[in-house]
Amino acid sequence: MNIEYGIVKAREGTDVLIEAEGGDGCAECALGHTCSMGGKARTRLLRMYNGIGAREGDRVEFSLRERTLFFASFFLYLFPVLMLLGGAALGSSYGPDGLDRDLSAALFGFLGFLLSLGIIRQVSKRLDRTRTLVPVLTAVVPGEGGKPK
Repeated sequence: MNIEYGIVKAREGTDVLIEAEGGDGCAECALGHTCSMGGKARTRLLRMYNGIGAREGDRVEFSLRERTLFFASFFLYLFPVLMLLGGAALGSSYGPDGLDRDLSAALFGFLGFLLSLGIIRQVSKRLDRTRTLVPVLTAVVPGEGGKPK
């Protein structure tokens, strides 16, 4: 499990807004300076279901399963690339007669990429409703800055 810590900033119905610092991976990430979590502003504001009864100001622990993180990374980054390459291969092999193979590959690749963005959008809406990719609050933790003593 990928465990991180943060502070409850607000309660909204059954949800809480958590201000979370960059996790352990942020310190090792080569692109940390380009990320919105890098530099001076290393905090994120996350919305989570408050299943543990956390109150405003509480330091909390939350986690995201590695399998969930892997799925999200694959789906958002690798899936569009695979659709682009698949579309290009289809366009090169089965493109319309009279159209240059390279142009056909480029057009079909672009269409594959656009199709992947539409699929990602629809799946993301469904996942938002089921909260499949949302971190889970696991405990209220005493200590400085959201990290246990």
